[in-house]
Amino acid sequence: MFQQLMETAPEVLQALGLRPESLQQEIAKMQNMDKLKEMSVEEKRSGDRAVWLEWLSRYSHRLHRDLDSGTDVSKVNEVRLCTMKQNNPRFILRNHILQTAIYRTCRERKFL
Repeated sequence: MFQQLMETAPEVLQALGLRPESLQQEIAKMQNMDKLKEMSVEEKRSGDRAVWLEWLSRYSHRLHRDLDSGTDVSKVNEVRLCTMKQNNPRFILRNHILQTAIYRTCRERKFL
């Protein structure tokens, strides 16, 4: 249904707050799920193992490249930690804390 709308009336999807890219991603996810349902456990494990081994190989290669370039290990770690601190959230908002804050704000009428 949504795919037909995407092809015939994309403005309706936009009015519903749906982007064509998001819809394409959802369709791809559904197709991937269909493929996974048809796979046996052994096929899934074999595929997962191949993907993990490829990732580990690339990661190992990267680590060796970083260390083979003659850089100081402590300097590499310092840069890595700095990058992590810049990209990772400082606080992780928990849903129950957010809900309590919303409740108190509504109750006390402290709107901006």
